[in-house]
Amino acid sequence: DTPRDFGQAAGRVRPNMVATVLLNNANLATTGRALFNTTDGNMAASGKALARATLSEMIGLIARRRDGDAFLNLQMKWLILPPELFDTAVQLCYSVVLSNDSGAGEMNPLKTYGIKPIREPRLSLGMSHPITGASLAGSATQYYGVAGASNTIEVTYLQGAGRTPVVRSETLTGGEFGMVIDVRHYVGATALDWRGFHRFNA
Repeated sequence: DTPRDFGQAAGRVRPNMVATVLLNNANLATTGRALFNTTDGNMAASGKALARATLSEMIGLIARRRDGDAFLNLQMKWLILPPELFDTAVQLCYSVVLSNDSGAGEMNPLKTYGIKPIREPRLSLGMSHPITGASLAGSATQYYGVAGASNTIEVTYLQGAGRTPVVRSETLTGGEFGMVIDVRHYVGATALDWRGFHRFNA
């Protein structure tokens, strides 16, 4: 079972690095400000529980992003959120009809955007920083909108490794029986720009 365990551990490196970008909220090289901040206006710290109105607001805010005088007209493509919000997200993104408190239904315009909800438990449970070991707090009420066709998170790999884990094995010698196996996976991730992101919190 050991090689399989090593492979599964290596497979977690990439999503760990990407989740770290969202939870760590480090400063961008281009602006010197955090990825999510009020100056650039791509976050709301409270009062934005996931619902039809807040998701619609997030879509509109991302679509209004500009690069200088250029209107980017970005379209939100993914909704990344903790498992606690996933059922609500599926209803908002995929349901043809939404019902109100009286039981009456109406067409759900959010479905036409083709937004894909992505469930990520690291966002609510938190995690340790893969490099520094620092504790990164999670939140069960915080969720992220991400645009397509924009500079968001760049993932890089060690050149020559083929973007896959490198496995080494050797047989013990000197009268000893057994094998030594290790796995290395070099992955890096960083945020490139803030315009393709938006973060809301209830």
